[in-house]
Amino acid sequence: MNREAELAKLGRTSHFDVLVIGAGINGIGVFHDLACQGLKVLMVDRGDFCSGTSAASSHMAHGGIRYLEYGDFRLVREAIQERNRLLANAPHFVKPLPTRIPLFAIASGFGSAIRRFLGFSAQPAVRGAWLIQLSLLLYDSYSRTVRNTLPKSYVESRRSSLTRFPRLNPAIKASAHYHDALILHPERLALELIQAALARNPACVALNYVEATDLAREGVRLQDAIEGSEHEIRCDAIVNAAGPWIDRVNERLDAPSDFVLCSKGSHLVVDHPPLREAIGDHMWLFENTDGRYVLICPFHHRVLLGTTDIPVENPDGMYCTPEELQYMLDMVQVPFPQFKLTPDCVVFHYSGVRPLAQAQGPVAAVSRDHIVQRTPASDRHPAIYSLVGGKWTTFRAFSEQTADMVMAQLQRERKVSTRNQAIGGGAGFPLTDRDFSDYVKSLEVPDEFGAERLERLLGRYGTQASHVLAHCLSHADPTAAIADSTYLRAEIEYICHHEMVAHLDDLVLRRTLMAMLGHLSTEALERTASLAGAILGWDDERRREELERCRHLLRHLHGVSV
Repeated sequence: MNREAELAKLGRTSHFDVLVIGAGINGIGVFHDLACQGLKVLMVDRGDFCSGTSAASSHMAHGGIRYLEYGDFRLVREAIQERNRLLANAPHFVKPLPTRIPLFAIASGFGSAIRRFLGFSAQPAVRGAWLIQLSLLLYDSYSRTVRNTLPKSYVESRRSSLTRFPRLNPAIKASAHYHDALILHPERLALELIQAALARNPACVALNYVEATDLAREGVRLQDAIEGSEHEIRCDAIVNAAGPWIDRVNERLDAPSDFVLCSKGSHLVVDHPPLREAIGDHMWLFENTDGRYVLICPFHHRVLLGTTDIPVENPDGMYCTPEELQYMLDMVQVPFPQFKLTPDCVVFHYSGVRPLAQAQGPVAAVSRDHIVQRTPASDRHPAIYSLVGGKWTTFRAFSEQTADMVMAQLQRERKVSTRNQAIGGGAGFPLTDRDFSDYVKSLEVPDEFGAERLERLLGRYGTQASHVLAHCLSHADPTAAIADSTYLRAEIEYICHHEMVAHLDDLVLRRTLMAMLGHLSTEALERTASLAGAILGWDDERRREELERCRHLLRHLHGVSV
């Protein structure tokens, strides 16, 4: 996947069946689905792929057990089914996640739950063991419908819970246990979907840092922020997948807007070994003191804390405020009162804006379901399909529903289903220890490369690691790593060659987890900039500009100073 090649394809044609504006996971999902059906599709994003809302998730594929209280049964059923499909289709990135809910009451919460279910506001009330057990019974019943391999849920006694987790709050009455799934690196999963779409249908084009600025005389005008060039394209349909910026895009297209309600969510990544040991391999979902569901999640060797839910007007430039940061640090003491976390243990924080459907009432009660707002064609623009809402877990189903609507308008028929399609390096990924061992042997890697390095590559790229490995082994020093990091220099070079890197922050924030896991020292950042610059043709001035840009983003949006 090469940006210059994609631009060259764009220059050779002026007409596409569909223009997708926005390359978050929903836009990428639609792009991939339509490409699989043989349509000629152009996808553009004013930023990098998967760099907005989709880069600010809780890294979970989950059914949303709390949505049951609001009567969102359709969403929960769909989300659980899609979670199961992700576990099967992307096993290199999506892993089973045992989850615990600490319970501080037995019979409480039914009254508030009934009021929420009926659509009324309700004062926060502790959700008791009986209510949670009832929810889990329904949760399990939905889970059995599609490709389920996860264990059944259960409620465990106080004594047994404290024996298993000795640092758990002794005030608990019981704990509930169930499974969801963890997405280890969402941005790479999204990138693999783009790669799969382009490989399957070379007539399609995907470009980052290209903005749809306004309507042109016969179509839509595009502006390339990297090369500075302008393009005008015609299309038969537009999919507006711009997330929180949907209304702005529609205004540029002279189409109806006011579809989106914006809610800000922030997360922290903390380095706290005692807490990491205390939670084990379990995510902890619980009610904070204000009645909101929050989470503590194992994330590689770090701990992920989230999330806030704050209405905002402007989706640009979101960052975690000191108040949000303290809120999430303090919440840890609800299930684990021994731990008083301080800002010093935060290695990374991030914020994003959820594009929810316009609704009345508190933002926490607004449905996380998705809808497609169709604007009929006019003499100014073709039909526009605005994708409102959605979540990582349900992107494939949302994309399928949107693609079917678009194809119905274009009088095209579905050729293939994406329901059981392996994603990227998930194809042929070994699922058992024996299969994994056999697969590793088949790669015939020299002993000096090391089993640990090979396992890291397989964890990052799945079966596509063979391509990265081949590049590394052709390198003069295949085991040389970036300072203070587990990423190999040859690995970074491969990414720059094949993954449409345009800026330094694309590398450290999305193609890798260097920044998020706190592995980005000053030396590591400068070395990465030098490696990228040598491949991407940056002169000394451009390299300095990239370092300055990246440091600004890291400092102001993520609390990282390097």
